[in-house]
Amino acid sequence: MSNVECRESNGSSRGDRGLAVAVCALLLLSSAISRADEPWILTTADFRSERVTLSGINGEGAIVDQGRKVGFDRLLMLQRADPPGKEPSQGRATPRPEPAEIRFVVALHDQSRAVGRPGAIAGENLVWDNPTLGELTLPLKSVACIVRDGPEDQVNAAMNGPGGNEDVLTLTNGDMVRGIVTAIAASSVSVQQSDGETIEAPLESVARVRFAAIGAATTDGSMTRSFRVGLADGSVINVATLSLNQQQLKLALPGSGVAPGVQRELPLSAVVSIEQINGPVTWLSDLRPLESVQTSMFDLSWPARMNRAVDGGPIRFNDRTFVRGIGVHAYSRLVYPIDPAWRAFRTQYAFASGDLPWANVTVRIKIDQSIAHERADFRAGVLSSPIVLEIPPGARRLTLEVDFGRNYDVQDRFNWIEPAFLKARAFPALSTAPTPATQRAAQGPGTTN
Repeated sequence: MSNVECRESNGSSRGDRGLAVAVCALLLLSSAISRADEPWILTTADFRSERVTLSGINGEGAIVDQGRKVGFDRLLMLQRADPPGKEPSQGRATPRPEPAEIRFVVALHDQSRAVGRPGAIAGENLVWDNPTLGELTLPLKSVACIVRDGPEDQVNAAMNGPGGNEDVLTLTNGDMVRGIVTAIAASSVSVQQSDGETIEAPLESVARVRFAAIGAATTDGSMTRSFRVGLADGSVINVATLSLNQQQLKLALPGSGVAPGVQRELPLSAVVSIEQINGPVTWLSDLRPLESVQTSMFDLSWPARMNRAVDGGPIRFNDRTFVRGIGVHAYSRLVYPIDPAWRAFRTQYAFASGDLPWANVTVRIKIDQSIAHERADFRAGVLSSPIVLEIPPGARRLTLEVDFGRNYDVQDRFNWIEPAFLKARAFPALSTAPTPATQRAAQGPGTTN
């Protein structure tokens, strides 16, 4: 992307100034055309991907490739092919410039996140300052944690894990304060302990604030369409509606629960991905299961993780990283309600990355009480073909089961990859791995125990 700066010399003649203005205008026009022609990866509801140019989004869908319309009934995701901060020819990440001040990341239960710094607690809301969108008002009940920004693996490791029954403030020296967060300001965090004493810590000394668990957010097939927008600053924001015109993206942010949502506008160059939520595809990792059972043969706790491998790392297979998935460990059973609007279920599966010679399980997918898919003696090093199962009319429950195999539960760290309910049966096209810059929410430390 070109940055064009035009200046007029004091000693230039009128003709020279006219020529300079004309050249400058051409450069600016060329820069604008270049930005408009930057390639995007369009993924449709049949999980097929193609490179396109993105020129608009309206109430009916996206407009690509000089006027071709892709309706919301087909649109799954748009991802920038060469995101900011990447070298397109080599695909390597360039170092991100250090911010002038320490930044933090606030993570919400709906899997969105925003970089920046806290401003204050105002009533039941957290006021947050984001460098791209400005001031955001976030309901405290939706906030899972606040983490000091830094290397992606450290940030994601800090965000992993369930919350407890009280707020926990962790300082950079490792000290922890438990109780209730009573105030967050631009310069400090205050926690009231169980004995009534209030501890105030300077914000610069804070490593993490984890809020008490109140239950994960959930979506269902009857909810209104919305969008998840990934920003170049590392934020991933859920928005109610959006539109794109003249390379300017207009967003309708959700309200605080008291105040209505607000409109924001930003250049498309600040955006790296646009995903439709509750469109033709509903990800299981966005839903709350009716049952989540994990029974280890050796009394080890391996709770299911949404959009993470069960060890907390990203969901990977070989050199591919998947943003969407569920990490589990044998024995595991997940049961989901089936909305009447859904017509099919689709997934792939594989073991987590690493050297897992003893991994061996039996995989089952049930619709109500009938086994719709079963594979015994499944081993590491294999990515299953896409499994697409039609949902019979009247079906009420989907069960994902990972049972003990030949070696009991040794190394049985298993990933359901991109499991989703579909509003129409999709052809079993191979999934395309997301571009690296859209994976900030999925990056993290992978272990090979």
